[in-house]
Amino acid sequence: MTVTVKTEKATVAPGRSIEGPGRKLYLPGDEIELSASDVKALRASGFLVDPKAAAVKRGNGPEFGASRRPVIRRVGG
Repeated sequence: MTVTVKTEKATVAPGRSIEGPGRKLYLPGDEIELSASDVKALRASGFLVDPKAAAVKRGNGPEFGASRRPVIRRVGG
């Protein structure tokens, strides 16, 4: 008798990496196929993207235009 395991495809979350089957490394944005229970646990801990959750807008840091540059002021003597 063989047991079938339900598998799901999921995407690795930004800033995370997963060592999958065969010790292969999956980086952010890579798609991985795992058992449904593993996918559920990894989504709960933030390692996989949850397709039902709202996407978080991520920026590349502050943007400065020509008229708005950062100012560094010397304090003290």
